[in-house]
Amino acid sequence: MGKELRYNKSMEDKNYLNMRHGGPWDRGSADAYYKRPFKPHYFTGDTYNSDLIKEKDMSEKQLEDYKVGYGKYSWIPVSKVNG
Repeated sequence: MGKELRYNKSMEDKNYLNMRHGGPWDRGSADAYYKRPFKPHYFTGDTYNSDLIKEKDMSEKQLEDYKVGYGKYSWIPVSKVNG
């Protein structure tokens, strides 16, 4: 990976993977790690200490980040996950 990943709230680049605590990628990876069901969501700030955003209110990018995070610890290939 040639570029350093940095957190920046205003970043809109579709190729940028935001791995911040409470974000879609973080929640997906935590759900898979703890063997919880695939249920896209994220928090606007820190996990459980900020507003919860459910799947119906997530953008395509946020859903994709959740799927990538979920795939980190899951035996299910990301492309096969229904969501």
